[in-house]
Amino acid sequence: MKYTVAVRTLCEFTAKLGDLDLRFTPSATALEGMAGHATVAARRGEHFESEVWLKGEYRDLVVRGRADGFDPDAGRLEEVKTYRGDLHAMPHNRRSLHWAQAKCYGALLCAERGLAQLRVALVYFDVTSQDETTLVESFSADAYLNEMGITNRFFRQENTSNGNSVAAFDPPNLREVNGFVEDQGNDIDVFAAFMRSTAAPPRGPINATVNAGSALFDSVGCNVCHTRTFTTAPTGTVINQGQFTVPAALGNKIIHPFTDNLTHNIGTSDGIVQDGQTVNRLRMKTPALWGLRTRTRIMHDGLSFTFTDAINRHQGEAASVTSAFNALTTAQKNQLLAFLASL
Repeated sequence: MKYTVAVRTLCEFTAKLGDLDLRFTPSATALEGMAGHATVAARRGEHFESEVWLKGEYRDLVVRGRADGFDPDAGRLEEVKTYRGDLHAMPHNRRSLHWAQAKCYGALLCAERGLAQLRVALVYFDVTSQDETTLVESFSADAYLNEMGITNRFFRQENTSNGNSVAAFDPPNLREVNGFVEDQGNDIDVFAAFMRSTAAPPRGPINATVNAGSALFDSVGCNVCHTRTFTTAPTGTVINQGQFTVPAALGNKIIHPFTDNLTHNIGTSDGIVQDGQTVNRLRMKTPALWGLRTRTRIMHDGLSFTFTDAINRHQGEAASVTSAFNALTTAQKNQLLAFLASL
């Protein structure tokens, strides 16, 4: 005898977590939800498939449902949820249910189309502002593995250090076997929530000394990597192999982070292989300088306590800039440091 169940019903039964109350208010009406889904689909590329019907069987259980969308070019399946109000007010158990649905649809799609891998994304659409929010757990998952060495549900394979596996350093009970990963508490979800809540503080006081230091910042070459002005990607741009689609709230915005968002070899690398390319173990991503005055420890490793020390640690590709700084007069150095202290 076969038992047929909808994906949503299955997930509501198997993915219960926390409070039994799964409601999220204020929520969109049914008509607003339909219109929101149509708007999201209209923003996607020409090959985007909306409302993909899927079905799979496991022994006597037949699971079926309709995935909101699949982008074959990006290799990404999307589960779209409409809402109004404050997305951060959504209970954790509700978010877990949404993830369960998305993953279930992803498994069905892979089985039906013979896909070896697939990106799964949750897209929250605000029916009032018409903005999309795509969750960024994959970024925090990548950082947790590459910076802390913690495997998780997105990155299950242990990392390397200088090209050598570090798996042997794990205690026997924490090794990646039989599907085990080190992050059993879903820390990456908490990290992602924290990152969404952060923002750069405003500039500090600006006076003639700061303005003079600003000009010196450019003349010695600091602005080559610590780029002043950055224009975000156009709305609708698909990045990270389909893991994130730039929403209108973030697209085409002019910001001043003081970074080129690129990696460079300045002689301070920790030897961690980035993006699976061994050559990148000698490179570090240019850190943003906005909010610099609020930090007590500087550089990626937190081992610099003064701006001067941090500048002098810049070697490799930045050696000429460091030399140019050291060639300044004491008064000029103080002006440049005053500028940094205003960021």
